[in-house]
Amino acid sequence: MAKRLCLLALALPLLAARVDARPLVAVIAAHDGTEGTDFVVPYGVLAQSGAVDVIDVAVGDGPVELMPALLLEPRETIASFDARHPEGADFVVVPA
Repeated sequence: MAKRLCLLALALPLLAARVDARPLVAVIAAHDGTEGTDFVVPYGVLAQSGAVDVIDVAVGDGPVELMPALLLEPRETIASFDARHPEGADFVVVPA
């Protein structure tokens, strides 16, 4: 019980700061071989939950080849994400 209260206390400032919006999660895709399931599963689960806003972010321009055989055209690059969301993401997922 004490651990839960401690985690809740740590999360309260984050929750209070974004009362009017859902938390923003950036899922990063690298151009040098991000594993497809490591990217797609967290992105899909978080997006379908409706609890957060999820954005797919590429390290650079152009499509990203997820291993072993999926081509992804991310909505954002790190530069465009930073420009649109200067406050940053609440959470960042970096797949293997």
